[in-house]
Amino acid sequence: MCPKCVSHHVASILYGMPAFSEDLQRELDEGTMTLGGCDIDIYHPMPNYRCNDCGYKFRYVA
Repeated sequence: MCPKCVSHHVASILYGMPAFSEDLQRELDEGTMTLGGCDIDIYHPMPNYRCNDCGYKFRYVA
């Protein structure tokens, strides 16, 4: 759930250079996965979810 707009329509962020597959393309089309780019900050926590409604990126730790 998005902490900014309370939407449940969120996508996991995939960082790095993905190996594209039919499954990944389906997840991108469905909005359950989004690409985060290749720049990875090893010194600061990166967001791992993005809200599909408001665009807010956030980190969720269970």
